Amino acid sequence: VILRPPLSPAAAPVLTLMAGVAAHQAVSSTTGLAVDIRWPNDLLVNRKKVCGILTEMSAELDRLHAVVLGIGINVNHSQMPAELKLIATSLRLEANRSISRSNLFVALLRELERHYRLLLKDGNKAITERWAAVSSFARGKRVRVVTPAGEALATTAGLDPSGAFRIRHDDGREELLVAGEVLEVK
Repeated sequence: VILRPPLSPAAAPVLTLMAGVAAHQAVSSTTGLAVDIRWPNDLLVNRKKVCGILTEMSAELDRLHAVVLGIGINVNHSQMPAELKLIATSLRLEANRSISRSNLFVALLRELERHYRLLLKDGNKAITERWAAVSSFARGKRVRVVTPAGEALATTAGLDPSGAFRIRHDDGREELLVAGEVLEVK
C-alpha cells in the first residue's frame, strides 16, 4: 500500500504501528484468533509470527513524499518449513480451517483506511494508545533487545508518542528504541 501522508519524516515510525494495529484488527475480526503485536512490526498467534510489516519511505528533510507499507501474512499454509515451525505459523494452522484471503484482504484495506484517517485526524497518540491496548508487549514484558549496538535484557515500559519503544534495563536506565528487534524471554 502506498501512502502520501502530509507528515514529516519523523512521523514515519508511527505508520508502521498504524499498519500493525490495522492488520491486528483485520486478522482478529476475520479469523476470531487471539492476535498479539510485537514491536514494531510483527503479528503473533500463540507466540509465533504470522505477519510481518515493512515500511519504506521517500522523503526530504521536512516532508514525506511517499510511504510504502509491505504487509505479509501467512494465511493458508498447511505446514511450515521445519526451520520455521518453532517461530512461525499460519492462520490456517491456528484456526484449523482455511481462511478466505479475499475477505482478509478487504478487511485489511478497510482497517488501514480507518486507522490512517484516525492518525491524520487525531495524531500519533491515537495510534500508540490503540497499539498499547492490543499488545502484550506494551508494558512489563521481559524481552531480549537486539540492535546494531548489541543485545540486552530489559523490561518493556510503553510507547513514546513518536512510536519509539521504551525499555527499562536491569540497572534502571530507560532507553527509547527507534529500531531493533524485541524478542520475548520465555
